[in-house]
Amino acid sequence: SANIALNVAGGPLTGSSYAALDSYIRTRASPDLGLPLHGMIVQHRTATVSLYRIRPGATALAGQTLGAVAMEYDEALADHATLVTGSRDAPAGPSSAAGVLLSRDAARALRLRVGDRIAFSGDGTTPLRPILVLAGIFVPSDPGGDYWSGNSAGSAYNALVTTHLDTFQRFASLP
Repeated sequence: SANIALNVAGGPLTGSSYAALDSYIRTRASPDLGLPLHGMIVQHRTATVSLYRIRPGATALAGQTLGAVAMEYDEALADHATLVTGSRDAPAGPSSAAGVLLSRDAARALRLRVGDRIAFSGDGTTPLRPILVLAGIFVPSDPGGDYWSGNSAGSAYNALVTTHLDTFQRFASLP
């Protein structure tokens, strides 16, 4: 196989189990497998959680769920996706918000635009912090390529993506 995935199954990751998995992937996976890992890409994904819109100037959730979405950390997104609007790295909003990216098809399906404030919530009432801001919208550079084969089929990619590990780690143990 051109792709190998390592994960911890059976529930959400705790901070310590996430740190152990990340360290293992980066430092010990190749020797333990006895294989050279070329072009290693570190990606982590949370459980799927309900996503809600937050109206401008508000701190509470705005009505019905937009859908169920995961948060993903992806070190190599810039090499495999083209930004069609917004910014790749800079959060688009207040300093207390974290910027995320979304595929164009997912943004259309969720009816989100760059600058929209969104939040995960496990109970439909309380937003998980930090509040998120859609900073950019992307399309896969090669939707049929190997990179996207493990990522929900390229253009149908349905996860909020961050290229900042610290942002992802805040959500690594989503309920």
